Amino acid sequence: MVHSNFRYTDSELEEKIESLKTIVKSVIEKYGSENYPSEDNDYVFRSYSEHHDDEPPEKPCILMLLSEGWILESLNGYSGTSLTDEINEAIEHIEFYLVEDSFYLMDDESELSRSFHDYFEWRWICDLIAPDYSSLYEEIFDRFSRNPSDLYKLSPRKYEEFLEVVFQNNGYRTVLGKGSNDGGVDLRLYSNDIVGESVTLVQAKRYKIENPIELQAVQALTAVVDDQKANRGLFVTTSRYLPCAKEFATRHNSRIQLASSREVAAWCHSASCKIIRDKLLLVELEQIRKLLQRINSKGLEGKIFHTTWGYNCTNNSYAIVVKETKWLALLVRIPEKIHTHDGYEQNGTNLPETSLEALSKVDKFHVFRAKKKFYEDRFAHLWGERQLFSLWDGKPNYFNSD
Repeated sequence: MVHSNFRYTDSELEEKIESLKTIVKSVIEKYGSENYPSEDNDYVFRSYSEHHDDEPPEKPCILMLLSEGWILESLNGYSGTSLTDEINEAIEHIEFYLVEDSFYLMDDESELSRSFHDYFEWRWICDLIAPDYSSLYEEIFDRFSRNPSDLYKLSPRKYEEFLEVVFQNNGYRTVLGKGSNDGGVDLRLYSNDIVGESVTLVQAKRYKIENPIELQAVQALTAVVDDQKANRGLFVTTSRYLPCAKEFATRHNSRIQLASSREVAAWCHSASCKIIRDKLLLVELEQIRKLLQRINSKGLEGKIFHTTWGYNCTNNSYAIVVKETKWLALLVRIPEKIHTHDGYEQNGTNLPETSLEALSKVDKFHVFRAKKKFYEDRFAHLWGERQLFSLWDGKPNYFNSD
């Protein structure tokens, strides 16, 4: 199939979402007035990421309809005629359909579907641009390494924050400026070399390509570097540099360096590769063995977490934390083993399987990220892959597969 280069704009996609909401509201109000005139309409629209607190799926979920009472019963077909059928009939002409509580596109291979995927991915990635999250989400850097033009879509402050996490993930210690009245320094980079600590002052300008960086701006950064006795200055822009600015930087190459989105894309690629490489090292069997031996270690690393799942049954899953940051954890699922059972292995108790012999037989460890959840400012649970994990208490867990 040959795809066109056409992409829907954000405003066009948002108009389609609003149109979908309007039609669905109309159907619900009509259905309710005819069948449940004395009851309230209890529902709300949410995006997938808002509701699940997770990254958007590959097949874009356009909208979620979260409801209670008669609406929920009618959507599930418990009240005779299905509200879902009526909604689907009403939205068919705008290319959407409803399954359970989620709206999707009829053609998930279309340009519209790809545009929605990019739309939701972009918003998710923007929410992740923070120092703590960036160390575990290589998708942030992969996005910009493939699409450096997206850097201009960030707000000026978000652009500065993003550059900070890029440098952090390339091994620098950083200090982000205040954002205003920063004396011409948006970001300070600290690294150690053979003669001690090296300091780089960064000036970031999120400009359009038709608004190039002039000589005076580069000279101003040079003056700040000299005044603060820093080792060097780095000018970074989404735009371009006038020839006179490039010539000045060339003459002061040991002190001033110029970078555009092309260089930022290369730094992003390096950061993405580093995160992936670090993850692979963390899930090697030898690393997991070391973590399991850290019985009294501080923090969550090496701790086992547990969750239950199942419909009309109870199953157990276990995972070990291999890395944690202030707000996140990286976990590896480990298998469960039967501790006791009824003779038929239909119900009984489970324990996590932590023997090296059993773990060495795992073909490929499943790695996932989870957000830390707090209660009254104290750590309580981990939320990942749409499951709530609690710190395992060391006791067998009941299962029932009847």
